[in-house]
Amino acid sequence: MLFSFLFLFAQLAFGFLVFDFFDPQKRFSHFERVLASVLLGGLFSGFLVLVLALWWQSLSLAVLVFISLSLPIAAFRFLKKPSLPKINLSGFYRHFSRQNIWVVFLLALMVLYWLLLSTVLFRAGGGTLRGALVGWGDIALHLNMIERMATAQPFVIDHPVAAGVHLVYPFLINFISAIFRSFGLDIVLAFQIPLFIFGSLSLLLVFALADRVLRSKNLAILALILVILGSGLGFKVFFEDLQKGYQRNGFIGLSTILADPPHEYTHLDNRTGGKPAEKDTNDNIVWIVPVISFLSHQRSFPLGLAIFSFLLLGLLLYDQDRQFWRFGLVAGLLPLSHAHSFLAFFFLMASLFWFFLSNWKAWFKFGLLTALLALPQIIYLKAGSQVLSSGFIRPWFGWMTTDSNPFVFWSKNFGLVFWGWLLVLVLGFVLFLIPRFRARIKERLSAEFLFASLVLFILPNLFLFQPWPFDNNKILFYWWLLAIIFGVGSLLSFLWQQRVWGKLALISFVFLAILAGSLDFAARLGRPRNSNSHYYGYSDSNKDKVASASWIRDNTKPNDLFLTSRDVDPLSVFLAGRPVYLGFEGWLWTEGLDYSRNRMVAESVVAGDLKKACDEKIAYILLDDDLRRDYPRVDEKKLLEKTQVVFASGNRQILKIACQ
Repeated sequence: MLFSFLFLFAQLAFGFLVFDFFDPQKRFSHFERVLASVLLGGLFSGFLVLVLALWWQSLSLAVLVFISLSLPIAAFRFLKKPSLPKINLSGFYRHFSRQNIWVVFLLALMVLYWLLLSTVLFRAGGGTLRGALVGWGDIALHLNMIERMATAQPFVIDHPVAAGVHLVYPFLINFISAIFRSFGLDIVLAFQIPLFIFGSLSLLLVFALADRVLRSKNLAILALILVILGSGLGFKVFFEDLQKGYQRNGFIGLSTILADPPHEYTHLDNRTGGKPAEKDTNDNIVWIVPVISFLSHQRSFPLGLAIFSFLLLGLLLYDQDRQFWRFGLVAGLLPLSHAHSFLAFFFLMASLFWFFLSNWKAWFKFGLLTALLALPQIIYLKAGSQVLSSGFIRPWFGWMTTDSNPFVFWSKNFGLVFWGWLLVLVLGFVLFLIPRFRARIKERLSAEFLFASLVLFILPNLFLFQPWPFDNNKILFYWWLLAIIFGVGSLLSFLWQQRVWGKLALISFVFLAILAGSLDFAARLGRPRNSNSHYYGYSDSNKDKVASASWIRDNTKPNDLFLTSRDVDPLSVFLAGRPVYLGFEGWLWTEGLDYSRNRMVAESVVAGDLKKACDEKIAYILLDDDLRRDYPRVDEKKLLEKTQVVFASGNRQILKIACQ
């Protein structure tokens, strides 16, 4: 555990060490400097340790070398020339007034967000793991990945639930968790530390970005609230539920609805799962409130958003500067951090380039440096994924539209944010055509970023970028971000400058724009953790499985391959870090991976063809009821004749395959 915290400290020190390279003109504020330094420390240290671990085939050696080099260098650098920002907190407290009320709201948002993150994965009574239903399966994949990378010896990057298949999932945040886990940190802490750090950074950097654009911390707070809690028209169903509750049981019925809402008001459909079946509806509202959908169980997304926001800050401060190319060192690390953020950033920069031709040389250097770093990662991802090679990118109109025309679908999913953005877009264009308004429009609106937001809205509504259409929302989120900060933010600024009617309109707009999302957010925070309908357990809750995993850890090699059931949490990898030949196929499909060969081989092996098992380097078969359920053709008689039973507990046996 000591080495885990030494590594964390080394990451922070390394970030402050390298930050000055990206801000040679000292244009970042002290607040932005601290946020960026923490981000850069986590990002660069993660990649450096990854490269060293792959080179030396040892994760522990790579981490020790990084700590041994980074801490002394950072100490020497800070002793020679201290560069930590000096923030006068006493002066801030002394002059605190209504002008600083934004601090209270920002802290409140952060505390509420941390409470949300604490519900993603936690230990219930008896110390067993439990995860929120909306991300229960995703969390299992992350835990499988963390355990696998933490225990691999020699160190390799392989898919934890599909032998011989590329790990095409952007795994950097899980790799950082694996570092903490490899030094003995509890799996929950190892899971949470990077998520809390990068999640907090993503929110704070979005706030800093909005503050730069809107030039008002109060408006920046409103923009941040819209980004994370903005939602569609699902509140209409909420009012219908209230009416039904009142008709059934008066005010008691109302209190029942408020205490336990019968629906998730930003997730009103029957196709995407992630909620109890009784909450399904036919409303086709699938834009789940972003703080839950993107910034909690999608572990790589907070890291991607933090990087994206930092790059946008750099763009605002250095877009016309010759030093802009330096930010390519960060942009080039996006593919393995979060691929959809990289794709969205590519669309953004391709849209903006034509507005910054006067600085084309710096932009060209930026693009070249980004490509040099990103291409090896893209080639690696492309080699294993049909999404990038040829399979799934195709025309696909309207994202998840099925039951109505696109404008109705967009309206009920994106709500007032969509119409506010559209109003600014159309009105800004019309007024720009009128000479007397042109100068004012240029001053108030960022035409280049509004154009980029339009591109980021159109593309995921015209093309499918993932096997599962729902996943296009990961690109749409960046339209959402730009639309709020550069579009809706201007509308809010205009309303705030008006008299009472403007302020009332602003309050009404924000209230209705976040109502459905706030209801779902509050329901998630208020949900009891012992609720079996919202929080699910994993294989560690079964004592027999824990005993089997303990035997596996003590008696098998770290890279021994197991043939198991196709559950989300096969115990050999989930609890012991050993790779499995074929796990949950849903993940592999959404990643665009071809697992059909693994499926056919597994069917043959459980039927008794152990020669194929040896050819595939399968060392053990985990024979239990889960395997029997997933492979009805299992021939236990043949398997027991040709293998050695090395462990048995209840109806579970571990069979060792003797290969010559």
